[in-house]
Amino acid sequence: MVRSFLTNMDIEFKEVNVDLNPIVMIKLIGKTRRFSVPQTSINGEWIFGFDPVRMFEVLNAKYSS
Repeated sequence: MVRSFLTNMDIEFKEVNVDLNPIVMIKLIGKTRRFSVPQTSINGEWIFGFDPVRMFEVLNAKYSS
């Protein structure tokens, strides 16, 4: 859902599949202390799960400053 949301909003993103890269998964868990997916970093702020309202808030803050 995050991928579709970002694609439909024409927002560039880099997708990392942690199922295919366990080293990245371990690093991500170490950084966020969360085991959940998806985890989305926007301008250094982490959003957990699919939360389009929070994504809009963070994106608006990024582009309005």
